[in-house]
Amino acid sequence: MSNIKTVDTDNMGPILREPLVHFVVIGALLFAAFGYLNPEAAEVPNKIVVTTSDIEVLEQAFQSNWRRPPNDAERAAIIDAHVRQEVLVREAEGLGLDRNDAIIRQRLQQKMDFLLSSGANAVVPTDEELETFLNENSDRYLVSGKMAFEQVYLGQRATADIVTATLTSLNAGTDRNTIGERTLLPGEVPLSTDVAIDGTFGTSFAASLAGQPIGTWAGPVQSGYGIHVVRVIEQTPARQPALAEVRDMLESEWRAERAEELSDAIYEDLRERYTIEIQMSGT
Repeated sequence: MSNIKTVDTDNMGPILREPLVHFVVIGALLFAAFGYLNPEAAEVPNKIVVTTSDIEVLEQAFQSNWRRPPNDAERAAIIDAHVRQEVLVREAEGLGLDRNDAIIRQRLQQKMDFLLSSGANAVVPTDEELETFLNENSDRYLVSGKMAFEQVYLGQRATADIVTATLTSLNAGTDRNTIGERTLLPGEVPLSTDVAIDGTFGTSFAASLAGQPIGTWAGPVQSGYGIHVVRVIEQTPARQPALAEVRDMLESEWRAERAEELSDAIYEDLRERYTIEIQMSGT
């Protein structure tokens, strides 16, 4: 009795006309062609194991996004998505699709850079090392000086006589709210940094107040809006912080610099394993 089966191609006509069938056939042909043209493609492992640890990671990712654990159906769906990804990634690697891909190369470089520098995160700096780092980078950690003051706005064209008369009146005890021109600028500014003051009154206004006497009305002082007279109430100079004040930031930046140094050192060691030939036209 013959084992050969006949196929009714007439009945298969509608099936063969289905777009999905076309895609499957074309896809199979493409995979076969790519495999033929890339005989060095790697053999793909055919066993995929999804461990309890893998599932925990997937559930944590789900909970991070949705702020709740997955239900049974959702858990099955994320496991299925994980398996799908693993299958397709392995097949892509087997076909060599990861080769000469700029995005994949960049991602691999990023991972290697991370590995090269990750050792620095395990290093705990001593107080002496942090103190040295702080002193070597004192400008970076300088605590800005601050100033508190009052001001009276005299307009854009106040004459020397108007300034003198205003100062005399204010120093005699006249309420500042009864003198000067109307403005939306604050009449009194609490302890603020130079950056904050200049952000309100214009560039270099804070520097103009630096030499003013404390507790006495003085001026004129030019702002981005016009002429003012001011009375500095309190001033704290810029200072170098104590180690305890900036320890967390200092330690983080110390590690970042050590990581960069470590990465460069390991890279130079790895580079020595290669013969580098750079071919340039015209040379």
